Amino acid sequence: MIDQVQLKPEGLFTKLKNLQQVKKTLEEEVKEILVVQRAKKEEEDALNGDAMMQLELNHQREELVKHYGYKIQETKLKHRKIRMKFESQLHQLMEQHKNLSSVFTPQRLPKEIESAEYSTEQLQKAERMKLEQLTKQMDGLSHSQNTEPFLETTEKSP
Repeated sequence: MIDQVQLKPEGLFTKLKNLQQVKKTLEEEVKEILVVQRAKKEEEDALNGDAMMQLELNHQREELVKHYGYKIQETKLKHRKIRMKFESQLHQLMEQHKNLSSVFTPQRLPKEIESAEYSTEQLQKAERMKLEQLTKQMDGLSHSQNTEPFLETTEKSP
């Protein structure tokens, strides 16, 4: 029985050493797991940060796309207004051209020329008459100016 009691403490020591070795191994494994866990957490945090930056960048780009969409619509409206104004002006010009082409047809052109020449002659006659009247008035003025000094000298001589 003594051997069994002695074996028991030796067995217990061996068992204790084995358990201590297992404990040491498990502690090292736990340390490795904690290191890996920290690395994974840091990697996850970095990925979350990247994801947040991407979300913010996407939001900014969506806002930019909206802004450009509004600018495009605004430009389209401006172009539409310009086109409508141009079409209106073109329509007016076409109507004016139709009216002018009906007034100045080859058949009416000689009459229009004759009328314009007659109007020119009448205006020239009126201008000549005005010129003659002005000439007469100037002659009258110069004659009266020439007679005034004569009258003044005759009045002084007695």
